[in-house]
Amino acid sequence: MTYRKQITITAAAHRRSGLSLLELLAALTILGVLAAALVPRLSVSTSETKSGSCAINRRVIEIQTALWHRDHGSWPSASLADIGGDRGYFPDGVPICPIDQSDYQIDTSSGQVIGHRH
Repeated sequence: MTYRKQITITAAAHRRSGLSLLELLAALTILGVLAAALVPRLSVSTSETKSGSCAINRRVIEIQTALWHRDHGSWPSASLADIGGDRGYFPDGVPICPIDQSDYQIDTSSGQVIGHRH
């Protein structure tokens, strides 16, 4: 009798060592609902972050071109090639647009960035 009781306990413990199919489906359903709620928020946040970064880049370029104008008496070239080569103005190089990876251009009569109104 002791032997039979021991086998029953061992078999019951063995059967309960994993997840049942119902528990697994419930966990996957919860994860699916969470993913469906979070993914749109993350994608919106990413686009807002890139747009904000582009606005900051535009403003930094406009400030640095104004400093160039003060120091040199003229605006830098439209492509920013001359100011981009001077590490005093852009130590890490002229930034590029984080949204479309394009270069910034300026209006050589005002020093304002052309386009990039994302």
